Amino acid sequence: MTGKPRIALLMGTGESSRIIFHAIDEALGICGVVREQSPSRRTLTKRRYQKLGAVEVGGQLAFQLAVQPLVVRRGRARIAQILAETGMDWSDIPEDRVVDVASVNTPEAVEALAALKPDVVLVNGTRIIGKKTLAALGVPFVNTHSGITPRYRGVHGGYWALAEDHPEWCGVTVHLVDTGIDTGGVLAQAVIQPKPEDTFASYRFLQLAAAIPCLIRVLPEVAAGNAKPATPLAPTAPLYYHPTIWGYLRTWWMRGVR
Repeated sequence: MTGKPRIALLMGTGESSRIIFHAIDEALGICGVVREQSPSRRTLTKRRYQKLGAVEVGGQLAFQLAVQPLVVRRGRARIAQILAETGMDWSDIPEDRVVDVASVNTPEAVEALAALKPDVVLVNGTRIIGKKTLAALGVPFVNTHSGITPRYRGVHGGYWALAEDHPEWCGVTVHLVDTGIDTGGVLAQAVIQPKPEDTFASYRFLQLAAAIPCLIRVLPEVAAGNAKPATPLAPTAPLYYHPTIWGYLRTWWMRGVR
């Protein structure tokens, strides 16, 4: 590779992906975007039910439907403050920069990525990427994970670190993508320092702000084939899921973690 790397963004429909797009496009340039449609909540719930059982998933759904929307509404002012302080932009991506596909694991997704001729594929907010898609282009895929891996794999890694009284592991990871869930080689990690007014709703924005400088540093290295692996900050642990409503309320009461 000579000159600036060609970075393709493979993303979901969430606001975090839009923030990543604007930040990396401004700093390094994005050669194109492939955006998948999110799986339905029903599909995701069914998968969790098969893994975790009715009681656990019921508690998670109660949290997502009854508590999480309230926490998000009450956290809007803090989120706006973080966006203003960091300059992060979550506005829509120009549609002429985007190719929409049903899933990252379709031939259409591979064709759209191949047409961009990337040196590296940046991933954010998608479902698990299958072996065929990962192998199709012969280039590395890099993901931003909202947690310190391999300890906090899965979802809400920042929240779980605080809930388990491990603020030293409350952070974000930039890693290579493999066929596992947040198991790829670590490229960079950064710890965040939430303020008392931060909650479940705002942790991820602090994590994004910490991840962006890491991405700007490592993406050219990955594209050039000379990225150096980083030593993880924390040991491995089982996969983490959404909190249950009773688990969240207990942690709020006992530790003040919201």
